[in-house]
Amino acid sequence: MERSPEAYFQSGGCDGEAEEMKVMFESLKERVDCAMEKGYVGLNLVNSPEEKEIFKTWKNFTRKDHPSVIQVLLERKKDKDITGHPLPNLIYISREKRPASPHNFKAGALNALLRVSETMTNVPLILTLDCDMCSNDPTAPQRALCYFLDKEFSPNLSFVQFQQRFTGLNKNDIYGGEFRWLLTLGEQGLDGLQGPNYIGKGCFFSRRSLYSSPPVALPSFDEFKVQSCLLSSQLILLKAHEAASSEYEHGRKEWGSQIGFKYGSLAEDYYTGYILHCQGWRSVFCNPDRPTFLGESPKSLVEVVSQSKRWNVGLYQNLIEFMEVGGLIHRWWSEQRMWLIKGITSSTFGTLDFILSEIGNSASGFNLTSKVKKEEENMLYENGKFVFNTASPFFVSMGTIAIVNVISFIFGFIKAMIRVGGLNEMLIHILLSGFIVTNSWPVYEAMLTKKMVVKCQKVLLRPLFCFPLYYFVLVTSTLHKMIS
Repeated sequence: MERSPEAYFQSGGCDGEAEEMKVMFESLKERVDCAMEKGYVGLNLVNSPEEKEIFKTWKNFTRKDHPSVIQVLLERKKDKDITGHPLPNLIYISREKRPASPHNFKAGALNALLRVSETMTNVPLILTLDCDMCSNDPTAPQRALCYFLDKEFSPNLSFVQFQQRFTGLNKNDIYGGEFRWLLTLGEQGLDGLQGPNYIGKGCFFSRRSLYSSPPVALPSFDEFKVQSCLLSSQLILLKAHEAASSEYEHGRKEWGSQIGFKYGSLAEDYYTGYILHCQGWRSVFCNPDRPTFLGESPKSLVEVVSQSKRWNVGLYQNLIEFMEVGGLIHRWWSEQRMWLIKGITSSTFGTLDFILSEIGNSASGFNLTSKVKKEEENMLYENGKFVFNTASPFFVSMGTIAIVNVISFIFGFIKAMIRVGGLNEMLIHILLSGFIVTNSWPVYEAMLTKKMVVKCQKVLLRPLFCFPLYYFVLVTSTLHKMIS
């Protein structure tokens, strides 16, 4: 955090020279805010004659209507620090925006930066960060390079995703802003498959992965030939402004679909990572003990739910595209149905087993194996039928919910029809029960099919009475042991 002025000054403990720098930093922020309100930089704030000429052209700008702005602030070939060592390139870039041209939000901004950086430096690796983030570990590039320079692993490596951590969270994180289950635990789990998702920040990309499918071998170094001209030369700046133009993608439909960060979703980060994985690229999750990058978490409930709403809209957009590819509506329905089934079976019983094991007992003995003939099982599966082939505690919750909701649906529908105003009163209840009834159709089908009636009595109905009794006895005996 000591490398971020904002984070450092907020941490307290500033004295002497640091306090003077804090005053200067606050003054700078005020001048920036003032310039944003006016739409231009006052010449009284600029000392250099060269910079005054530059700022004269930056007038009457708005966030949604302005030309491209590209300014080389530091250039490695010309600028040196007080010890004589060259300083890294530092370039300010703001792409052109016009009301008549779609800007494609964050993905459009990243693609403009991708093109401009290709024109000016063409370096092989790209780091994406959000504007509210600060670096907390200067060794992050070295950590990423450990993966990108691995000859066996790197040919199909697209990106290295670092963990997301936040500053300013209160003791109990009342808004759940850290998303540990999603941004840390989930990413670690995916690391064992094709790799974690891209979460839009704290990520090092291989430039070539944003242009093509993975190669069979590492590319030659000529592919990443860095520009030899001065970055501030007229030729380079002219090409850079062209790449940042709002009309650049007119007629170049591959941008946002085949090249660069992907358009068509408000969750462009997740969507881009998903497409890269579909193309065969891999990713890596890097989670060092010291947080690499720190961001700000929303401090008000409105900001939290608004952010979540935007993510949900983006995920629904991805869902629509998923269903449009080959007409996979039935497959989507199966996925959400199994998500519900797992929630009331494996998640519920897994939680119960864990609690019992922690307090000294275990219910893990009920991992029953199938006794059904493989031919019958395969035939049912190929016909899209659920296979209920043996008694299991999992069917307790499935059968209970299926029966309770079909009764609720029938009686609720009757009540809505016979009572004045009943439909308005019961509509939400009926829709909810109807949704669950629809998802429970395989259970009803098994119960009502003639060949399955006898088996259903053993598999679905008997567990409704036997297994709750078993768990009651198990919990009672465990409590008795603990007390004695």
